[in-house]
Amino acid sequence: MMTGKQLKALRKKANLTQKQVAELMGATHQTISKYESDAVLPDTKMEFVSKFYQNLEKYKKESIDSVFEERSKYQNFEKIENSQGILESILAEIKEVRKENEQLRTTIAQHIEDSDKERKLNELSRTQFNLAVGVMKSLDRDIEELQKSTGTKQDVSKAK
Repeated sequence: MMTGKQLKALRKKANLTQKQVAELMGATHQTISKYESDAVLPDTKMEFVSKFYQNLEKYKKESIDSVFEERSKYQNFEKIENSQGILESILAEIKEVRKENEQLRTTIAQHIEDSDKERKLNELSRTQFNLAVGVMKSLDRDIEELQKSTGTKQDVSKAK
């Protein structure tokens, strides 16, 4: 016949508390304690053991399912953490690209400003050159008219 010590050994072997066994058996933990101390005998200890093992298999399956469920939650959490790390890395890269883009915009704006200044200087130089050419042509005409009116050809550089 099975003793309370043997029932306790079965429970311990299954790594269960009296409360867990009580839940499996549909009893209170006090009842399980009384069975294990031989203070109270179950209707038949063999029925008790049989029911215990049947419920233990169910309990193990539920425990395993809950372990897998917890693992799945943890893996999902890990994926989220990894995703957050990846997102933070992407955001850091985006910030760096934005910074580089801003530097490029500044450089381009400076080149455009420099190009505008250079274009304006070139236009001013062209205008001055055209004015100088116009003045020279005008002077040449005046000299030709002077030569025609006087009938002589003079060297302008000697006229001074």
